[in-house]
Amino acid sequence: MRTQTGFTLLEVTVVMVLISMVSYLAFEMLAQASRADARVSEHLKAGRNAGMRMEWFRLLVQGIYADKDDPLMVFKGDGRKMEGLSTMAPTVDQGRLVHFSIELADVGDDTQLLYKETGGAKENKPVTLLSWPRDSHAAWIYVADTGARYDQWPPVTFVGKPDSSAPSVILLKRVVDGQPEVLSFVPKRFSEKPADALSLLPLT
Repeated sequence: MRTQTGFTLLEVTVVMVLISMVSYLAFEMLAQASRADARVSEHLKAGRNAGMRMEWFRLLVQGIYADKDDPLMVFKGDGRKMEGLSTMAPTVDQGRLVHFSIELADVGDDTQLLYKETGGAKENKPVTLLSWPRDSHAAWIYVADTGARYDQWPPVTFVGKPDSSAPSVILLKRVVDGQPEVLSFVPKRFSEKPADALSLLPLT
């Protein structure tokens, strides 16, 4: 009698099942790693975008130009909104004066910092610069040269009196993850009127 060599059908089936299981586990691990990498990349991208938008806002405030003697160039604000002129708007070449407004708005479950360029024949749609969980305590605070803090600018006590056209510091008071936080932004406050100031269109 000749002895049969090779594998039985049952053995082949068992091997195929084992290979299928190993392959499935390997692909599942690769898929999980890919999803994790995508989530990390998304968070990093979101972090970079948030950092970039924060830098845009810092530059915008740094470029604020105000002239209390010119009604077209007055900087004004309250606890939820401020508006004025800046030479460092994010959408145009630096050095050009642009009318802008910044508003703290509650949108859905979030509080957003909305930026909009105004004036002229056309107004841009608001752009979200910052966003955090809804915060009813968020507010702007304006700091004078004396260090006094006000919830509006120009302060009522300054009306009709000589003083700086723009605050020395602008503070954003907010609550993030249950913790109070204050962000500070410093206008550069130019000593001379920008070259293109005469070509400004009036606010509409």
